[in-house]
Amino acid sequence: MLTKEEWVELVKDVKKFNTYREEHPDEEVDLSGANLTEADLSEADLTGADLCEANLVRAKLHGAKLHGANLSEADLYKANLCGANLTEADLTEANLYKANLSGANLSRANLEETDLYKADLTEADLCGAKYLYTASLFGARFGRNPGLSPHIVDATASLTKASNEEALKEAEEEEFS
Repeated sequence: MLTKEEWVELVKDVKKFNTYREEHPDEEVDLSGANLTEADLSEADLTGADLCEANLVRAKLHGAKLHGANLSEADLYKANLCGANLTEADLTEANLYKANLSGANLSRANLEETDLYKADLTEADLCGAKYLYTASLFGARFGRNPGLSPHIVDATASLTKASNEEALKEAEEEEFS
């Protein structure tokens, strides 16, 4: 089992890292709090990895596999996540200010309090994204369509319905207590 420091060194060589992951599929990747500023992690298999509070400023994560990864409170300022798979990833309170998420798959990702200010979400899949209504989307780009993409509309509509149902349930509980 690798230490956090060994994971940090290994991930810097994506080819070796991906080979190691294939050979040790059940080993948990702990990169929490790691400084990976400007690291080239394109095509890295970071499925289920713990990147909580990691510094990924200007990191290249083009085409990375981040399915189910924990990126809560990670700093992804100006990171390139073009085409990355972030399905079911936890991006709670992550900083994605000016990040490139064009073509990224964020379906069912947790976007609670995520900073997507001026992020490029052109053709990103946000279908089923959780807590999208709490994310900062000011200045975010959604492509040629001046309105919201259908994925965002669907995600926002389902989240708004769920949050309204939750608020109604809480109000009823308060009324009876």
